[in-house]
Amino acid sequence: MVAGTGAGQPQDATESLGRSISFSHCFPPTGLPFCALFSCLGQLALCCLWVLLPVQSKQELVPSRAGGVHFLSSPARRTVQFVTNLCPSISQCLAWNFPGCRLGCRLFPLLCLLPGADESNPNGAAIFGQTPSGLVGGGMDSKVTASLLAATWVCSIIALILSVVNVKDVLLPPRTKYGLVFDAGSTHTSLYIYRWPADKENDTGIVSQVEACSVAGPGISSYADDPAGAGAGLKPCLDRAMKIVPAEQQRETPTYLGATAGMRLLREENSTKAEQVLAEVSKAIGAYPVDFRGARILTGSEEGSFGWITVNYLLETLVKFSFAEKWAHPQDTEVLGALDLGGASTQITFQPGVPVEDRNTSVFFRLYGTDYSLYSHSYLCYGQSQALKMLLAALHQASSRAQISHPCYPKGYKETITVAELYNSPCVRAPSSARPGLVLTVTGTGDTDTCHAAVQRLFDFSCGAQGPCGFNGVYQPPVRGHFFAFAGFYHTFSFLNLTRQKSLREVNTAVRSFCRRNWAELVQSFPQHLKYLHTYCSMALYILTLLLKGYKFNEQTWSNIHFSRQAANTDIGWTLGFMLNMTNMIPAEVSQHVKVHQPSLWAGAVSFLVLAIVAGLVAVFLHCFWKTE
Repeated sequence: MVAGTGAGQPQDATESLGRSISFSHCFPPTGLPFCALFSCLGQLALCCLWVLLPVQSKQELVPSRAGGVHFLSSPARRTVQFVTNLCPSISQCLAWNFPGCRLGCRLFPLLCLLPGADESNPNGAAIFGQTPSGLVGGGMDSKVTASLLAATWVCSIIALILSVVNVKDVLLPPRTKYGLVFDAGSTHTSLYIYRWPADKENDTGIVSQVEACSVAGPGISSYADDPAGAGAGLKPCLDRAMKIVPAEQQRETPTYLGATAGMRLLREENSTKAEQVLAEVSKAIGAYPVDFRGARILTGSEEGSFGWITVNYLLETLVKFSFAEKWAHPQDTEVLGALDLGGASTQITFQPGVPVEDRNTSVFFRLYGTDYSLYSHSYLCYGQSQALKMLLAALHQASSRAQISHPCYPKGYKETITVAELYNSPCVRAPSSARPGLVLTVTGTGDTDTCHAAVQRLFDFSCGAQGPCGFNGVYQPPVRGHFFAFAGFYHTFSFLNLTRQKSLREVNTAVRSFCRRNWAELVQSFPQHLKYLHTYCSMALYILTLLLKGYKFNEQTWSNIHFSRQAANTDIGWTLGFMLNMTNMIPAEVSQHVKVHQPSLWAGAVSFLVLAIVAGLVAVFLHCFWKTE
């Protein structure tokens, strides 16, 4: 307690005011400590007010902690009493988060109230020492300078405290990576744009499709005599991709072109032309600012297995976002098989219940930290367009005439085709007596039973010593589990309204009913589907034969086949599975941690730092100015 108010004397009004003020109730203990800022600003205002008041001649005696006496004017004594009594309340308010302020609360008024020697203290006694000179001298200029320096110190401490309060480590979201994949099929080419978080999950990316762009014109295998045209056709879709992928990421975007059965057939027919086509498309893609990683012809097994990855990824049997808000391998979930029917080939891929005996049909993948051993095989020439061509060639060779009766075409339908057009594929061998320029007339008869028999003759269902097989002597373990049938399987059955779960008996009845309708009825009922309308009967019977006799499904397992074009609103095909597998070879990026601060506290810290700088600069300026004076 400051001397000068002895026992029994009335307490000084300033001292009473200091004791009566408490900020401990002004804000809840978990709130923003504005009381701390208000208290410190109040102290600064009191000191500045004191130094500007005229010093009274009457002196008060204050006992020193070290013994002896200090001389303070009456305003100084009142200020010391006020702040000293105020400090416990401030300390209580700040104890939860600002324990260091208790020291500053007590030091601030002491620094602010340091008087120098005057006429009443001829020995030059100072409040805490015997130095009568310096910045804490007895003149008005020294007091103002000392006050500004004290304000600088307090504002700096407050800024420091505010800058370290509630600082948290935050994980930045991972950077997004992009990838481009061209699907160069036998009948058309498409570009798929994908993206995934750069951090990946167990070395495999969580890939999503951004957009798909369809290339105008036929498949690239059709440009065997004009290779440059194959490359030029890709440019509109590449231009579209450059507008989607951020410019700063284009040069690191992996870009691939995968050609399927159409190019496999061209390679068998003329490998030089196939290489020229691939060279032209590579040249076209390489002209763009992307990380082009080559154009190549996929094997049938790759095409089938990448389609299997796509199906199971979209149906969340490989990885799933759990309730724990992280990606994880689903427990007790069986993967699905994949059935793909393209224009030139068909693929079957599934996880068998027994070891795969033929290494040529065995495929191994590691995805999201889990190993998968699959059976996969592709039958070249057994896609939709090539199967229809083989069927027509077989009918022509059986008739040996320019007139061909086609039992699978609707009655009343007629078309013409040259021998050269019929035998322009490696899948059909022209007889030695065939005349390329001969025009053949094909007439539909609508004979379902004869059609079914002709379709079955396209296959060889004997297995011989191979053990269990599919057809044409190719090893295949028994089918197991559920299957997704997409591409040509879906398109044909969707037209016939057979994609919903129907029994095998209902499917057979619907197909035979459609095949009995004549061409005039079909044109009247389906005027928007004239291009392929005459082929739906033969394709439906071909699919039934392929699934039942070729892949060995039966009446009990038929319900395990699900015909679909999409899964999770994404088109099913090999490209997504290809991109997922390729992310295993693209390095992951570790997410960065950064320090973040509550905006209001950071703003307060910056404000007090600015005040400290301003007060310090003003103090230096005034000191230099008054020293010069």
